Amino acid sequence: MVSTLTICMPYVAITLLVVFGTNFRLSLSQSFLSNLTVYRIPAKDETPKQPLKTSQARNRQKRLNRKKSEENLQGQLCLIPTTGEGLLQRAFFSDFDKLVFFATTVVTNLVAFQLVSWLKDDLRGGSVLTCLAVIAGGCGIVSLVRTQINTEVSPREEQLVGGAAAIASGMMAALVLLLVPSEVLDFELEGAAQAVTLSLQLQLEKLGHESVALAVKGATVFPLVFLQGVLVGLAAVIGGVSVAPAVRCGRCYMLSTSPPDWAEGHLGEGRGRRVLLHINTILPMAVIVLWIRPMLEEPLGLSAEHILYLRIGAVILAAVMQGALLRTHVQSFLDSGFVAWYERLYGNGVAERGAPSGTRQGAEANMYSQVVRCQLDLNSTLMCKVAVQAFAPGVILLSCAALMWHKGVMTKDHDTNSLLPPILFKSIFSFIAWWFCGLWTLFSSVTLGLFRYGQLT
Repeated sequence: MVSTLTICMPYVAITLLVVFGTNFRLSLSQSFLSNLTVYRIPAKDETPKQPLKTSQARNRQKRLNRKKSEENLQGQLCLIPTTGEGLLQRAFFSDFDKLVFFATTVVTNLVAFQLVSWLKDDLRGGSVLTCLAVIAGGCGIVSLVRTQINTEVSPREEQLVGGAAAIASGMMAALVLLLVPSEVLDFELEGAAQAVTLSLQLQLEKLGHESVALAVKGATVFPLVFLQGVLVGLAAVIGGVSVAPAVRCGRCYMLSTSPPDWAEGHLGEGRGRRVLLHINTILPMAVIVLWIRPMLEEPLGLSAEHILYLRIGAVILAAVMQGALLRTHVQSFLDSGFVAWYERLYGNGVAERGAPSGTRQGAEANMYSQVVRCQLDLNSTLMCKVAVQAFAPGVILLSCAALMWHKGVMTKDHDTNSLLPPILFKSIFSFIAWWFCGLWTLFSSVTLGLFRYGQLT
């Protein structure tokens, strides 16, 4: 009889190999955020010329200089590419590094487990994948919580809105779980409660507690209520930490797809990238629809297995798109500082470089210059926080999809006698994926609507 440790050793070796490969020279997390353009206003006694290591950054500087040559604005703004060494000193880079590490290991173990199941028809080595996926999802939520409660980088208003959203999210989740019938939204909670009861009964019988096992038999009400309570608590936490990332990504989406008229040629993305941004905005809504049974089973005639495949595929695609657009979201956040620099200095009619310092116009110009300088420095400081807010949702969805695939498809008929049956993982993480996408759609839609009607800038 091969021991569980022996079966899991190849997956542990693969995980260690991935850790070594992604940190051999330049870590993968540093590669994600390297060579982005940071804007900074140089001091009076500082030369504005900075080394631009990439062609993208050099082209940005050339376009900026050409556009402002008529107004004699050259030299007022430095374009500095980010480096791996500089990223290590920024706040929240360690959180981002952890997210990249766990996402990489989850993907690697998921692929390895799938290959082994095809080649050897052996499904006994999934415990490493299960542990890594649970830890990765928890790490994503904890990272978002850290960005939310840090008083040094998160304003008081953001924390209050997050707290209100957490309370509202928990109440909404309780109503959904109690009032919406399983014929409309089926997370298989009743089946999970029955499986947990049966597993507990079998474990008690093995330990020789037949009387207790007999009392537990058929008692599914308590496990169901307890499971619903756990999901309500998770929904509250997810609601509190998803407001700021959704609003931030909504702002980045608007700046990337609809930059100001004066910024054409410098800001914004190409057609291909804009199409990806549009798809990334629509995908969470598609995930919500895939869990509504009357819209899939009867009209399309899909079986439960095919619907599960569609759900897992949609969640994986949403996670991949969120990770693929990471650099776009972070660069758009940095570009917002450039927009503030231009509009505050040259959109108010007060930023005349030659204005005497003792006049009112000179004082206003100096005030605006200081405000813009602080905002540019703040954007540079919060760069890794925005990276965490943009990447953590993808890691959470990836973990949910991995566990839904592993527990709902690969091992659904195995380990039925374990204390934590596969259907329990499938139910919990399918609800987390659906609820997260629902909240993301709600918050991002409200953000985009406020932008359209001019309530946000």
